[in-house]
Amino acid sequence: MNKLLATSGDETTGRPALLGRVRWRSLAIVLPFLVIFIAVSIGSPSFLKPVNLLNILDQQSSILIIAAAGTIVLITGGIDLSVGATYALSSVVAGTLALTQGPVVAILAGLAVGALVGLVNGVVSTILKINALIATLAMSFIALGVASLVTGGNLIVLYDHPDFGVIAKTKILGVQSAIWIAIIVVVVLGLILARTTLGRYWYAAGGNAEAARLAGIQVSWVRILAFVLSGAAAGLGGILDTSRVLSAQASAAFARDASPTKASTSVGRK
Repeated sequence: MNKLLATSGDETTGRPALLGRVRWRSLAIVLPFLVIFIAVSIGSPSFLKPVNLLNILDQQSSILIIAAAGTIVLITGGIDLSVGATYALSSVVAGTLALTQGPVVAILAGLAVGALVGLVNGVVSTILKINALIATLAMSFIALGVASLVTGGNLIVLYDHPDFGVIAKTKILGVQSAIWIAIIVVVVLGLILARTTLGRYWYAAGGNAEAARLAGIQVSWVRILAFVLSGAAAGLGGILDTSRVLSAQASAAFARDASPTKASTSVGRK
């Protein structure tokens, strides 16, 4: 009985300490952002204008979507270095089909391509037991190669298909649809992580995979689903940016910034 009371007391006193650590970690993430935000606001008074803030959110909506889904992969103990290449491949596939098949088919195909890349990443890294860093790095080169083959190295131009631009540029309550889509994705994924059994499974898979398996969780499939979501999110990001600029190419800006060459260089330096 005394042991039980002692254990309960330790848990009671331990919880505030744990919550305190979580709060400090959250603050460590938010604080640098606030400092940069304030510094830029002081340096450029026009920065805080609603038009400018909406423009920034619009330009970064794709990255926000990709980062939100990529976070789930990290939570499960994996890593996805192929998001840039997946973004490019889905972008050019959607752009190519938009020329002949219309926006609906193009969107579905782009999302399917992204999800397929994620599925392959998940299967290779979890079922075949190949390190996720190596598997997704290799997939980056494959996806970029396929994207280059699809375009033949050329720019896909959709200026004669303005209906495809509706996806990202339609304004709802004065805010671009790309921003609304990003908000919906982030909120939905956040709710799944915080409020659902699947979210708890993701945390369990990343926290202690063996304990999760003993508890009856299908860790491999939980991780594969995380990779599929990451791939689909990268595909959605590519589709939104293609819709925004009405063009697509294998060497898109985000694909270059998240390229496997840069990733391998950073890994080599470590």
